[in-house]
Amino acid sequence: MAAPYLPIVQVGELVKVPAGFLLDKICNLKGLTVGGAKLSELQVINIINFNNATASDALNLFKKARDTVFAKTGIMLENEPELIGFTDLERSLPSL
Repeated sequence: MAAPYLPIVQVGELVKVPAGFLLDKICNLKGLTVGGAKLSELQVINIINFNNATASDALNLFKKARDTVFAKTGIMLENEPELIGFTDLERSLPSL
């Protein structure tokens, strides 16, 4: 099977790769769950509360997905939304 085409955008010296492409096509993470939080099976960049997820479930799901992408590709995902209601320590904790 051929490797998927990698869509990239050059921004100055930076190269941007769509997170959804990495999560779905490279790492096959659709449906990944942590506690009651799940990566959507329709749009993988969305986190769904499918079973009374806590904010910690959602944050830990992001960290697990981020670490999986990094382990497989060497690319570190950055969170775009501002994380409100978490301490600095919670935002910076290593993954599971």
